[in-house]
Amino acid sequence: MRYRPDNIQYRDPPPEKGRYKAHGWAAVSYDFKMPKILWYDVPSNNNGAITMDVYINEILEVEVKKWIERGNNFILEQDSAPGHGGTGNNESRKRSK
Repeated sequence: MRYRPDNIQYRDPPPEKGRYKAHGWAAVSYDFKMPKILWYDVPSNNNGAITMDVYINEILEVEVKKWIERGNNFILEQDSAPGHGGTGNNESRKRSK
């Protein structure tokens, strides 16, 4: 029973060919949930992580700007991901205040 094919979990990573890396972004709070997860292809890197340019131009300037213009009351919480600007004082941090 233990070694039946449908009970075996393979731990080898999928082959490089056909593997696709992308970045997903979503927003949730106690009274709000985005209708869908936004997926971004980040062609400038090969690890799927979002870049600061994509974060600013496609998330802050498009999605978050809508909430500001509607007058939504929210706090934008960011971790120290490189796309969010890490821990330094940079353009991403300035725009998200």
